[in-house]
Amino acid sequence: MHTTPFQPAYDLLSETLISFSQAAKRLPPGRCNKPVSPSTPFRWAKHGIRRPDGVRVKLECVRVGGRFLTSVEALARFSYRLTTSSDSDCLPLGDSPPPIRSPSSRRCSSDQAGRLLEQKGL
Repeated sequence: MHTTPFQPAYDLLSETLISFSQAAKRLPPGRCNKPVSPSTPFRWAKHGIRRPDGVRVKLECVRVGGRFLTSVEALARFSYRLTTSSDSDCLPLGDSPPPIRSPSSRRCSSDQAGRLLEQKGL
């Protein structure tokens, strides 16, 4: 099944729908204390934002008639997914993201796994 950037991941129609203009007004001012433009949520829906781990997160939206709408809940999910550091964008809002391991911790785990494999003859 082919998906478009605007296909909602959830049933947005059952949520509190808002326009991109209303979504922008819900956000705090940006640079130089200027209000957020309605084009910003549109850009988030169309292109998304790349997290530091490389995963691209898009704001969910739905087209109703001739305009695109998002929801208050979709804004919350979008914010949560940008904030988490996990590879999965499908964590429920109540779950906390897995802890971030330092490079030395990962190296130690890798060395330990290597020694275990050597002991088993693999």
